[in-house]
Amino acid sequence: MPELQHNISQTLWVCGYLFLAAFGVLALTLVIRKYLGIRNGLMTGILCFAAMFTFPQILIMLGAAYVFSPDFHTALMQPRQEAPRRPRGML
Repeated sequence: MPELQHNISQTLWVCGYLFLAAFGVLALTLVIRKYLGIRNGLMTGILCFAAMFTFPQILIMLGAAYVFSPDFHTALMQPRQEAPRRPRGML
């Protein structure tokens, strides 16, 4: 019986990890498009693929923020607001 419980808990852990990783990739895609300004799908895919192997914890945290935060998706979909520029010739 303990072996069965271990197998079930391990299966649920892996499913949860993959669930958060999938939403983490989605959130990372939106972050890359908003803050880095990269609109090329291939380049975004390469960066997300590299992040899966170099920063998996950050990907999971982004996934958790995407799933559990009610406004994270809305904030990432808003256009980026740039700082106001001062007119030329003024100090």
